[in-house]
Amino acid sequence: MCHLQICLYYDSILQACKPCPSLCTACYQDSNTLQPVCTTCAAKGTLEGTLCVPCTDLNCLTCSPKSTCSKCINGYYLDGVGCTKCVAPCGLCTSPSFCTSCVGATYLQSAATGSCASCMANCNRCLDGVTCVTCKYAYYYDANQQLCKNCPNLCTACYQDSNTLLPVCTACAAKSALEGTVCVACTDAYCLTCSPSNTCSKCANGYYLDGIKCTKCVAPCGLCTGFNFCTTCVGATYLSSAATGTCTNCVANCLRCLDNTSCVTCKSGYYFDLTLNYCNICPNLCTACNQDPVTLEVKCTACAAKSALEGIICVPCSNAYCLACSPSTVCSKCANGYFLDGVTCTKCIAPCGFCTSATFCTTCVGATYMSSAATGTCSNCLLNCNKCTTGDSCSSIKSGYYMSSPLSNPVINKCPDACSACSETVSGDPSSVVCSACRNTNYILDNGKCCIGSCKICDNSLTCAECIIGASLSSAKLCIKCSLNCVSCTSTTQCKTCVTGYYVYSGLCCPNGCLTCNELVCWTCKPNFYLENGACITCPSGCTSCLNGVCQKCNSGYYMSGTNCKPCSFSSCATCESATYCNSCINGFSPTYDGRCVIGYGDCPATCKECNPFRCFTCKTGYYFSYDSCIDCPTGCASCDLDVCQSCKTGYYISFTTCRQCPAECKSCNSVLNCIDCADGYEISEYGNCSVKLNVA
Repeated sequence: MCHLQICLYYDSILQACKPCPSLCTACYQDSNTLQPVCTTCAAKGTLEGTLCVPCTDLNCLTCSPKSTCSKCINGYYLDGVGCTKCVAPCGLCTSPSFCTSCVGATYLQSAATGSCASCMANCNRCLDGVTCVTCKYAYYYDANQQLCKNCPNLCTACYQDSNTLLPVCTACAAKSALEGTVCVACTDAYCLTCSPSNTCSKCANGYYLDGIKCTKCVAPCGLCTGFNFCTTCVGATYLSSAATGTCTNCVANCLRCLDNTSCVTCKSGYYFDLTLNYCNICPNLCTACNQDPVTLEVKCTACAAKSALEGIICVPCSNAYCLACSPSTVCSKCANGYFLDGVTCTKCIAPCGFCTSATFCTTCVGATYMSSAATGTCSNCLLNCNKCTTGDSCSSIKSGYYMSSPLSNPVINKCPDACSACSETVSGDPSSVVCSACRNTNYILDNGKCCIGSCKICDNSLTCAECIIGASLSSAKLCIKCSLNCVSCTSTTQCKTCVTGYYVYSGLCCPNGCLTCNELVCWTCKPNFYLENGACITCPSGCTSCLNGVCQKCNSGYYMSGTNCKPCSFSSCATCESATYCNSCINGFSPTYDGRCVIGYGDCPATCKECNPFRCFTCKTGYYFSYDSCIDCPTGCASCDLDVCQSCKTGYYISFTTCRQCPAECKSCNSVLNCIDCADGYEISEYGNCSVKLNVA
């Protein structure tokens, strides 16, 4: 009998139940041999004699004898006397091409033909072509449209509501929360789990939960539970106190450590000194080293370029141009431009750039190219070519030359004299050459030709025959630009004519208002202008002269009103003291007593200097003004004020308020006793009077 899946038989000798042999499902004890005898066998076994033996084919479910299978396990079909695996998408089959069930995203399309067909798109398991049992992850089955459709955004699982036919989320992706029938992104970008969306319960690494939001851990915290409480440390720091969440710096030059007395990883070129408990620099030329824990000896494990490990130290290669050596005297790799010559490095010979021997180039330098890689030979480029890859090409032409490239015979020709770069527009036609750059800044590029700056005719010549307006032709046949605002000149400092609004001053062009200037600013100004910031500005209207824009004196026909000149109201006024009162009139007009200028009143009286038709204003010399009339001055007076003489006529002298006549012998005098000049036949005596001139023989 079997007990708890173990088949037993009764052993009469031991008087106990014992397990049947392997694969037996029922057995008994032979009374003669006292050995167990199988009567029935388990699946995948068959009875042979008194025992159950396994089928030869491991995929056989029933066999008899063991090598002849009569039934295969699921997923295999009976192929003669053996079992062969069904071919996907068959789950069960009776032959390679006849399925009885289908696996994966397929269904049994025809039981008659045993064929499987694919389920609809995004369906993992279906009953037929329109009914999906299980859609792919994050898809749901829309029974109305008979399609597997995407779950709403952020949903990882959903179904279709039978009433509304709308998808209903049942599970959400990380960083989102289920709110009603949809998934909503956590409001905090660094929140991993939230519910609802604005309440975070778990933050991403490097952030901590600060109430219901996530806040970034502050370096050197890697992970933290609060603003200043670290649970792990990053960089060259370690967690010195889990109780306080404190990170402390590793020893100097340590990249990662567990505490302040050790270092897991020192900076490149450093090792942890077990005696000093800090990262010490490796010996010279060592890029990596360590310290023997027993002898405390520092040993190099890797060396810098151009050095070799010899024992525990790095030694420079004996050859300065050796990049790799081992030992230091035996080179295995040389610097560019050198080749391995036995165990040393020897310089490549020009035109070799790189080489493998003194006569075998791998690259060429200068105006040469690799003409034969098989023989390592360099050949010259075309004449006037700086760099090339073949004998009939040029990638860098000498300055001032161009490639003329007819297919039969490519050559490099010289550009026109004034060009530093040029090219042919018609291959092989020198007449089609156009310049793209000029030889220096004295030349300008104009429509494919180079000419001297300011030259009137551009023809690639090194000299000029005629210059444009504003430039002068030098003795060297070059165009020299005239000074600013100059139209024609004999040199840069000698202008002949200026543009409109300027005039020639000391060989330069000054603005018309300037009296003196240099090329850029005025120094002094002409009348009716004033100087401001190096420019001459016209004075305000009516001003004869002004200072900083303020009138100092007015033109004829204007009067001063404050700091401005305003026009007289009457055009006949020569001068006026206000808008409506003329002091004097222009020719043909006479002033009236009320300050007007009128026509037709005739001349003033003979004794009157200025008058109107009604009265005299001023008197002529020798007269004084009295009651609108001019009265003769007293006898002998040249000028007077009323009847008081101010100056005397010749032959008179002033005496208090009158003029008295000099003595007859005096032409002029200043008193009756003091002659200044004597009449003919008289001379000044020692006493100051005039006496008869004596004839001296």
